[in-house]
Amino acid sequence: VVSTQSTGKPKKTQGRKKRSAINTGIDAGTSTKTITLGDLRLFSYKDMCAKGHVQPEKLPPTEGAVAQHSLRAFLQIHDWVALQSSSLCPTDFGWKRDSEEDDFEPIGSLDQIAPEKLQNLIS
Repeated sequence: VVSTQSTGKPKKTQGRKKRSAINTGIDAGTSTKTITLGDLRLFSYKDMCAKGHVQPEKLPPTEGAVAQHSLRAFLQIHDWVALQSSSLCPTDFGWKRDSEEDDFEPIGSLDQIAPEKLQNLIS
């Protein structure tokens, strides 16, 4: 989490939430506003709707997708540093086994595709 102080310089702060967030300075004071990835996705979606054309591939990633990507990146860095001498189990870090090819494939997200009420309406 990064916040902007009155000097305008970014300062790292210890985030207590596991959620991804961006703190931006509202004015020259010390006030900050937290914008989550969900907020950013919603804003981007509304902006695309207002323009009349929604491109889902241009939306920011979901919290779950960012979490899985972070796990995969951590595993990759760990393996590069350790030179695979003490590799961690990939299934604990954002990968799942492909049973047909005995290989690994990335987990996209553990988030629901849509809210449960909406899924019930569709099915």
